[in-house]
Amino acid sequence: MSYQLCDQCQRLELSVDMFKIGSGSNCSPSSSQSLRPSNRSPFFATLRTIEARASECSLCKIIAAAIPPEVRSEVKARNTTCRLVWELDGRDSLDPSSRKRTRRLRIRWSQERLKAYEAYLVLAAPATYDESNLDYPLLLNEETQFLGRRIGPVVNKRNLIREFLRLCENNHDERCTGKLGIEDPFAETLKQSYFGVIDIQNQNLVPLPYTNNKDYLSFQPYATVSYVWGNIRDHRTTLSNIQDRLKSGGLAQTIDALPVALKQSIELIENLGIRYIWIDSLCIIQDSSHSWNLNSRTMHLSTTSPSHL
Repeated sequence: MSYQLCDQCQRLELSVDMFKIGSGSNCSPSSSQSLRPSNRSPFFATLRTIEARASECSLCKIIAAAIPPEVRSEVKARNTTCRLVWELDGRDSLDPSSRKRTRRLRIRWSQERLKAYEAYLVLAAPATYDESNLDYPLLLNEETQFLGRRIGPVVNKRNLIREFLRLCENNHDERCTGKLGIEDPFAETLKQSYFGVIDIQNQNLVPLPYTNNKDYLSFQPYATVSYVWGNIRDHRTTLSNIQDRLKSGGLAQTIDALPVALKQSIELIENLGIRYIWIDSLCIIQDSSHSWNLNSRTMHLSTTSPSHL
């Protein structure tokens, strides 16, 4: 597939090698300064110029598309400038000797209102990664594991997500293994009755299952959901319904009536083979100051740290 580029974009000399860092390559396409965000990043063009070129230049079209048309039409200063800056993206390779990483090109705008629409140009992995029946354990051990992914059907991403979790569990430290030192603060949280999760299989609230070994606690994998509540709050757990929700099937009707984002989250987690999920509006008794105080003090422990997803 060929793309038409304007003279300005051709001078960027973009190529696959510009986005990939090998074991022996320099840290930057041009200079080390170009890899760090900076208010003095290289000038590219004005918004007016980019819009004028968008009909004939593929790259200008992508850059212009970062700002919704309705926002662009309201921008008064059409001479607001766009600057492009290279940044490092991705982690070190699993092979310490190779240290392969990738770069991304950040699109920055001078006008304050447009800063919310800053975006990145990334190198996408080959289209074959969009398939759902790949041998991900083999492919993701190569440098392409840190490339971008195309937006596509969720069903094709489940195996990929599972493999990301496997990489995390096999190559990170104990924070990703479901094991805690006996003195870990979350170990104390697990023992308290105020910390619970949703059992997706039995559709009720339960304590997160764990086993107490000699030197550490081993707990079942669970996921957490962080979201903006909005105006729909009928599904909250309260003192009046907590006892019913502890019974098997006690959350069945509630789950059916949840907002779409929460229902999809539960469905995804179940499809990934994870049985338990923590959702604050359901797992914290909303009208109990005791439940709120204890959960708020340990929220950073009980959600973001030990959860698998």
